[in-house]
Amino acid sequence: MTDTHFSKFSENPALKYFGQWIPDDGLIDADDTAIYWNQTAESKIKEVAVVYFPRKKLRELGWGDHPAWRAKAAVYKNFNRSSGNCFSKWMSKGNYKVEFPDDVEVGAELGLCPDQDFQLLKLWGFESEHARACAIHQFAHIRECAWALEELGRAVGRALKESDLKDLLR
Repeated sequence: MTDTHFSKFSENPALKYFGQWIPDDGLIDADDTAIYWNQTAESKIKEVAVVYFPRKKLRELGWGDHPAWRAKAAVYKNFNRSSGNCFSKWMSKGNYKVEFPDDVEVGAELGLCPDQDFQLLKLWGFESEHARACAIHQFAHIRECAWALEELGRAVGRALKESDLKDLLR
């Protein structure tokens, strides 16, 4: 397993500026999500970072020159792939899964929603079981990815309650 450049959601630089905008349950909306990952030379996923970045709200407030933009670019420059709210079609049709491998040729593409992005990451494969588990942990921060929270609950051996989330998702 390689060292992970960004291993904890709490290391997200936008939290310094906008953490107060995250709801009390600690989950972020997919609209406010950017996803970064690195792949091995064999195209296997070796690390994933789910990032809170309220792009729409920043633009609405006229903060196009806010330091958060530069901080995000500096932290995530070491990732070689990205998706999420940097794509114009992100969440335009809601969150949905395209089942693989049968439907790959009928519209599976990155940048539409988190569930489909995770399906594509799975299709490409993870470098290790640890990399897959870390990716699920990252996706569990996204409100629309209830399946990831369910998988985390199975991993800890019980159903998760809302009061568990903040501690588990650090």
